[in-house]
Amino acid sequence: MQVKMLVMQNREGLSSQNAMSLVKTASSFKSRIHLEKESKKIDAKSVMGVISLGIKYSESVIVIINGDDEKSAMEEIEKLFENNFAV
Repeated sequence: MQVKMLVMQNREGLSSQNAMSLVKTASSFKSRIHLEKESKKIDAKSVMGVISLGIKYSESVIVIINGDDEKSAMEEIEKLFENNFAV
């Protein structure tokens, strides 16, 4: 299991376009991927779930990944956050 706290550095926050990039990345892996903000935990492969978190600039989210390709999945999701969701 991989668990990491990531901070939203994109000034737009998790806009619908950024949410789509995150879901597309998460969906490319077999591992189960969840995002947790405050007490809400969602499936990162669900667009509606990701948007419902309403992650704004400078807010943090916990990424939880469990599965065979969890390390690769975490690396790719970290890259998204580090590169401000530029694809």
